Amino acid sequence: MRFCHSGGVRPATWIVALTFAGSLAGCTGTSASTATVAAASTPRPSSSLSRPAASTPTPTSTPTPTSAPGPGTTSAACLRTVVMGYSVRHRSLIACERGHPGPSALVVVGNIHGDETLGWQVVRRLMTAPVPPGVDLWLVLTVNPDGSALHIRGNAHGVDENRNWPTNWQPSARGSSTYSGSRALSEPETAAFARWLLRLKPRTVVVFHTPLDAVDFSEGADPEVTRYLARATGFAARRLGARPGSFSGWFNAQPWGGTAITFELGSAVSRVQVGRVSAGLLALARWRAGG
Repeated sequence: MRFCHSGGVRPATWIVALTFAGSLAGCTGTSASTATVAAASTPRPSSSLSRPAASTPTPTSTPTPTSAPGPGTTSAACLRTVVMGYSVRHRSLIACERGHPGPSALVVVGNIHGDETLGWQVVRRLMTAPVPPGVDLWLVLTVNPDGSALHIRGNAHGVDENRNWPTNWQPSARGSSTYSGSRALSEPETAAFARWLLRLKPRTVVVFHTPLDAVDFSEGADPEVTRYLARATGFAARRLGARPGSFSGWFNAQPWGGTAITFELGSAVSRVQVGRVSAGLLALARWRAGG
């Protein structure tokens, strides 16, 4: 895992590095350049990544979301970038930290299914939006760069990365659209993302999907987080059902008590929706950080 203090990294440079087979090279200077990534082996995941299922917290009252920028906001680009690992085809998995480092991080993931990339528009908006004080924001354009490049649901092995997590993992037919892999965390992308999350221990993770047009009461998540995010963004809060080996099921079973939410955009998204969803996520992060 490589930490780079990016200084004057330009948003466009970061997006290009995330989208294609480059990595952010060099941790000094005023900008980051892309470089070809050599093949890298990914360590086998530890069995300790699997945790017992967590009970759903008791709902409590939630304040009304607010998202207007105020004193102490920052509009700087990445404070640092992290290469979490590499995909099957050796594309970098990159996270960008913005805002104010702290213990209540929000991680926003543009997509986990390669053919569902509308969430990238939200990540790009958040790349330049002013970040409220007290908010530690991590942006991950994709954890499936190969599938995104190929415009397919799974990764380059044909594995559905949202069925490859340890909690309630089940084998499924190779070649199916929801093929879960040979074992839990069999894929370099999910294994690298899991290792990074276990180190960071973020308070909240939001992963974008399409096209069900709702914020999910995700398996094991705090329902108040779902309600807050739905209200802040103008989307409906719905129960979309548990799925074996899902990312949210695994994350919500971790012992530090974070919450992962599946956010389903529709089949298309307008500029107004992108702005509202971005503002709602920042409001959620501030609320979760106690602001």
